Amino acid sequence: MIDELKSNEQKKRIAAVKNLGTIAIALGPERTRQELLPYILELMDDDEEVLLILAETLETMVEHVGGPMHADDVLKPLEKLCNSEETTVRDRATESVKMIFGTIRVKDFETSIMGMLGRLMNGDSYTSKFAAIQLFPCVYAHFSTPNQTEIMGMYN
Repeated sequence: MIDELKSNEQKKRIAAVKNLGTIAIALGPERTRQELLPYILELMDDDEEVLLILAETLETMVEHVGGPMHADDVLKPLEKLCNSEETTVRDRATESVKMIFGTIRVKDFETSIMGMLGRLMNGDSYTSKFAAIQLFPCVYAHFSTPNQTEIMGMYN
């Protein structure tokens, strides 16, 4: 199934992306974090339809990487998808990030989330900035005062 992620046929790639959960179960949490997710990061130049399904599927991967304490590993490919020029992909990735934020203690990931928001705001295009702005309300109330101030500065 992993090989099908790089297939020349779009339908095979879509099927493989839809089965990421099954692949992750077979690999186990550690190998999913160390092998599968970095492999997925290499595949981010695919067709819009494949990336859209990937953004949707990644939302469900937190349990497969070892639970909420490893949510950062799933947020990395989603962050990359939040940079997408394709509106549907970016919007779905942003929604998936929001869903993950709803399943973790955002306060525990404050530093890494601030890093992600900073990278999105400093991106080359408005699309990444737009994604970051959509994420601000999800985390603002959970962050320390200095980070809230920084978010307001980013927003301004």
